Amino acid sequence: HRDLHSFPTRRSSDLYGANRIDVPQLEVVEGPSRIDLTAQYDHAPKNLQAGNLEFRVTSSGLNLARIKNLQERRPGLAGTVALSANGSATLNEKGPRVTIHDLNADLSAKGVAAQGKNFGDLTLAAHTNAGRLNFSLDSDLAGAAIHGNGNAQLAGDYPVTAKLTFDKVAWSRLQDLIGRTSGATPGLEALAAGQVTVDGPVLNTNELRASVELTQLQVQGSPLPAARSGQMVIQNQGPIVATLERGVARIQSFHLAGAQTDIQATGSYTLQTQALNANVKANCDLNILQRMSRNFVASGSVVLTADVRGTSAKPLVNGQLELHNASANYTEISNGISNANGSIVFNGSTARVQNLTAEVGGGKLTVGGYAMYTDVLRFGLRANASNVLVRIQQGVSALADVNVQVAGGLETSRVTGTVTIDQITYAPTSDLGSIL
Repeated sequence: HRDLHSFPTRRSSDLYGANRIDVPQLEVVEGPSRIDLTAQYDHAPKNLQAGNLEFRVTSSGLNLARIKNLQERRPGLAGTVALSANGSATLNEKGPRVTIHDLNADLSAKGVAAQGKNFGDLTLAAHTNAGRLNFSLDSDLAGAAIHGNGNAQLAGDYPVTAKLTFDKVAWSRLQDLIGRTSGATPGLEALAAGQVTVDGPVLNTNELRASVELTQLQVQGSPLPAARSGQMVIQNQGPIVATLERGVARIQSFHLAGAQTDIQATGSYTLQTQALNANVKANCDLNILQRMSRNFVASGSVVLTADVRGTSAKPLVNGQLELHNASANYTEISNGISNANGSIVFNGSTARVQNLTAEVGGGKLTVGGYAMYTDVLRFGLRANASNVLVRIQQGVSALADVNVQVAGGLETSRVTGTVTIDQITYAPTSDLGSIL
């Protein structure tokens, strides 16, 4: 067999008793690859949910290219992995699910590659000394420089002190590593650098302190073939900082600008009460859509000002979203929207559409109404359109007037109104049966 999940194995004295599961020796061998495991789990009678676990596992020369299940998810992934780990832990029915008493582990991944591209190496180490776990991480996978270290006390609420720094993190290279969903070249690139720090008891968030600081966050889109302005770039204006202290998460500074776009945000979120307090101001150029995907043609702008209060379960939003000459066309949809102008006013749990007009299929469209969210979503919307040309299929189109209302909720709603077809145009080769 050439697949790890079907390696020939040799087991000796695998035992299961009333209070114990014992694996004194388990070997998995295939060519130069080898895994050895011993484990013992002592538990209460007829209860596997709680007990004491001790284990030891070593592996060497694991070839990622020969693991079938991994290749099915990420074809062409290659490299070698080695692992050595031993430790002891308690499984609990209540409170923390796992309590670690001792852990010593070394993990390395060397020569990780896919489709002829070399993505680098990764090493992770964790060792217990006098009841304290010391750990470190070093990685240059996907061209990024990631380094982390810290220590945690294996008692009480697990006090931890840790720091992780990262640089040259690029979305396109991460896509290459994890596998693209399609063979298309990405229309959007994101670059990031910064650090994360954690200090305090992991199991007591009211006393835990943490921070995330992005010294670089840059989003850039591919230049359009006929664009004179070149590449679109949106990047941070000063560090982006978020903190957690005494159970309150805060966005202290968030400012992105560039390409006729400006986004700013501040706010806080209380973990225990789920209380929200945030402010967002954004002015976005819709041209960013066509920089992200060549299937889009977009222009105009969206302006948003919003204050968010309440809780995450029942947010209350006050502010306004405005459309200014907004146009968006997607190549796979026959009708797009152009010259959209109007506003959506937010008042607590209600959003009301005001004076929203646009052009669709050469005709005029007017939309109004409201949406309300309390325990459930309720809405009442109306749309009026005149002289709208709809392409039903290749060579077939219809000219229609529309006057409809939609009311209700997601579970039950009702559509009323009229659609008047004024004219149907079709080529002589059209299939009238499929049209009907």
